[in-house]
Amino acid sequence: MAVLTVDLKNVPINLQGQVIVDAKEYEELKQRADYDRWWTPKDLKERYGHDLRWFKEKILYQPKFKQAMSQCVIPAEGSGGTWQFEPTKFSAFMREEFKEIGNGF
Repeated sequence: MAVLTVDLKNVPINLQGQVIVDAKEYEELKQRADYDRWWTPKDLKERYGHDLRWFKEKILYQPKFKQAMSQCVIPAEGSGGTWQFEPTKFSAFMREEFKEIGNGF
């Protein structure tokens, strides 16, 4: 990483309303914010690049994944319901079963 050295004598910097954290802590805060709420199908699309139809076909309605899905997914109820995914368990499932899921391609 390049280093930039700047002499800021007599240059006011307004930090009111700002928080300065190191890069590692910033990444941890971003991840925590992402995992502190239930994911929706839109979140899955953003993370994995597939829509709900793909997840239903490849994972959610596959008998071999039924037990795992019961631990991390709440299916939509009725036509207006929204699927909910527990982020920590679902992302762990996706990592653990990556090869098996990929066999369907």
